[in-house]
Amino acid sequence: TLWSRGFKKIQQLTLASVQFESLTASLPESKFEFRATAPNLTSIAKQAANFLADESVSDISISQIKVLTSGRTEFVIKIIFNPDKFLK
Repeated sequence: TLWSRGFKKIQQLTLASVQFESLTASLPESKFEFRATAPNLTSIAKQAANFLADESVSDISISQIKVLTSGRTEFVIKIIFNPDKFLK
């Protein structure tokens, strides 16, 4: 049930324009890492702000940003959650 609640939390914080392509997660470390695409850099910034606005998120990092031939922008985002607030 913890994984289901964790994924639901991520889903609630994710913008509709962001599409996840892969996922790595570690519940003991309260860490999720996604490879995703967004329409543009502005959408990536809005997604980062959306994650950071939640009190359960303690830190994020974004890396490996590149523009794809489709016009979308691919990126990797790592989210570290506060374990005391993440699944509460």
